[in-house]
Amino acid sequence: MSSGLDTMPLCHIDLRLIACCLPLLAVLPGAATASEACFYDIKIADATASRLDMDVRCSDQSLLDILSPPDDAAAAFIERIAAPSGHATFSIDLSGFAAASQSRDGALRVGGSLLVTPSAIIPAPLGDVDLTFAIAGGDAALSLPRGSDGAYYLSAGRLRDAGEWVFGHFGRIAVDDMPALAIVQLDAALALTPDGLGRWIGDVAASNARFWGRVPVDPTLLVLMPDTGVRGLSGGRVMAAGGATILLRIGDQTALFDFYEEWVLVHEFLHLGSPLVRDTGIWFNEGIATYFEPILRARAGWKTEDAVWLEWIDWMPRGVADLGPPGLAQARRPYWGGALFMLLADIELRRRSDGRRGVEDCLRDILRQGANIAIRWPTAAVIAACDQDDGDAGVFAGLAARYLYGGEVLDLDTLWRNLGVSKSDTGGIVYDDTAPLAHVRQAIVWGGADQDWAPIGGYRATP
Repeated sequence: MSSGLDTMPLCHIDLRLIACCLPLLAVLPGAATASEACFYDIKIADATASRLDMDVRCSDQSLLDILSPPDDAAAAFIERIAAPSGHATFSIDLSGFAAASQSRDGALRVGGSLLVTPSAIIPAPLGDVDLTFAIAGGDAALSLPRGSDGAYYLSAGRLRDAGEWVFGHFGRIAVDDMPALAIVQLDAALALTPDGLGRWIGDVAASNARFWGRVPVDPTLLVLMPDTGVRGLSGGRVMAAGGATILLRIGDQTALFDFYEEWVLVHEFLHLGSPLVRDTGIWFNEGIATYFEPILRARAGWKTEDAVWLEWIDWMPRGVADLGPPGLAQARRPYWGGALFMLLADIELRRRSDGRRGVEDCLRDILRQGANIAIRWPTAAVIAACDQDDGDAGVFAGLAARYLYGGEVLDLDTLWRNLGVSKSDTGGIVYDDTAPLAHVRQAIVWGGADQDWAPIGGYRATP
């Protein structure tokens, strides 16, 4: 089966945007119905993608009259030109838009590569949209499922969730046994060779797949954006609609050792396995990625257990205020507040199960229901799913009542004492196995006494 991320120079690719059948669409003026479709034939003018030409046909020709540039900033670079009856034709000055935008949210030129957000340049009506395009003299990478007819599919209602597309000149990095993952490097040099990058990315992807029990999203595109004069990873984000796209800012001076010491890519990969929850803010998704990132690195052999607890003792206090009044749902950047919520849930679940079951088991159950980052869930559905097991009943709901919707003051120092973990005067970690929750603490990093995590790759943390 195709991954949907093929390189197809000088070829014809179909990309079909299929709308969600929302009742709201039927009452909006000009809204398409489930039986309607628009077909986009898009051609890239040259090898560096300086211009994009687009011809649109719709099953309901009245939809052609309401096509308009979706992004005000891009409108000046999108020209609607005369077209035969039953068609709408556009010419998009990608180079001009990239020069004006210089942003990953619009368009960005990196050497011969052009990174563009599709929602900025695709004039689309509400409803079913079929998008087909041919690439001439260049290359393209995008993360969307591909059907047996060669078409790529996306809900038109999710167009703004779709990740960036890459055109022009860029490098590709292969990872063994990862057909669902495509990696592209924008047209700028990095200190590390493609082979080294592939080993590190493959190791991170393998640790993520092992945690979730499967590859969470197929296809996934990882775009490496070199950052000049920087060492380390300077940022990342995930966009998902059908498939997922991870955009990773990567210092051009970074060595292989540095990558395994970094948390950013592990964090971004963790996002792939959980549904997108936004009705109460970002605490759920960011809490999962922040909490489990050091755990995954410990299980892979890249971080010691002591280092995990030291990180939490140093950084979890940042989340205490998020859990207090008015509650986690009102917190502005609740990365550590979300992580602290996950820790509290993990402690209670493992206390009830004698260490055998934790938050990760609930998350895997949700993923098995098909809810990855490309699917939106309300908070209530997540809580219900995690509390459905008899032994887990009420854990998430109880914590949500206390910390999500109203907020309570958490005594973190007492929590550490009960777990039997503290920081010594010399900066090391001290364990107290006589503490009331010591047996719970011992199950958190390793997932229970019966778990045996084989190291991944060749890098090992130094005790």
